[in-house]
Amino acid sequence: MTTIYVTISGIVVPCDVTKTTSCHDVIHIMTSNSSKRDYAMFESTSEKEILLPMRSSVLKVITSWGAEWFRKSLVIRP
Repeated sequence: MTTIYVTISGIVVPCDVTKTTSCHDVIHIMTSNSSKRDYAMFESTSEKEILLPMRSSVLKVITSWGAEWFRKSLVIRP
């Protein structure tokens, strides 16, 4: 397991993931106690946000950042 950090409602929250954990899985875990709204996960930088496909492996997304990892973050929002 690997711990990642995801921002939801302006709060950075740790989340344990494996290589098969998808964006959908993380969204489901993080929003299970929230109202029934649709959420999406974004790869965020100071310049832009990129919508991530729900079936994407979270670890593959993060490892694809390479040396740019410190400039990017994962954000969940409606």
